[in-house]
Amino acid sequence: MTDNNDVQTRSIVRNVWMSLAIFLSIFGNLLLIMVISRRQRFHNVTNVYNLNLSFSDLLKVIFYIPVYLIVAERRSWPYGLGGCQALNVILYTSFGVTVLTLMSLSFERYHLILHPTKKQMTVKKALITVVITWLASLSVNLCMIP
Repeated sequence: MTDNNDVQTRSIVRNVWMSLAIFLSIFGNLLLIMVISRRQRFHNVTNVYNLNLSFSDLLKVIFYIPVYLIVAERRSWPYGLGGCQALNVILYTSFGVTVLTLMSLSFERYHLILHPTKKQMTVKKALITVVITWLASLSVNLCMIP
């Protein structure tokens, strides 16, 4: 009887913590997106990358955590092969975008420090970089589907 109560308690605690993580992540990322989008003075290269990181994080939170909770509760995968492949593409594309965005942000800051007098990256170029990060990450992950 104790084992069953233990499992049930762990399940409740996990679900509460994960639900809190979902709520805080969605709230925080949407708040950041709204603030940066609505204020013209926040339209700069760094915030283009920050917006991209927020969108990428939202994808992970919206698609992965609820599925994780369902699978952990049922102890089986209910979505079939197609669901598995789709979730992996979404998840790993999002991870790839996060890594490439952080690399782009680091490169932009490195360039800014190393060459402060040269022409810096523009918002338009940063947006193009963001599109390229999504296309590159998605391309790599679509190629991984058997």
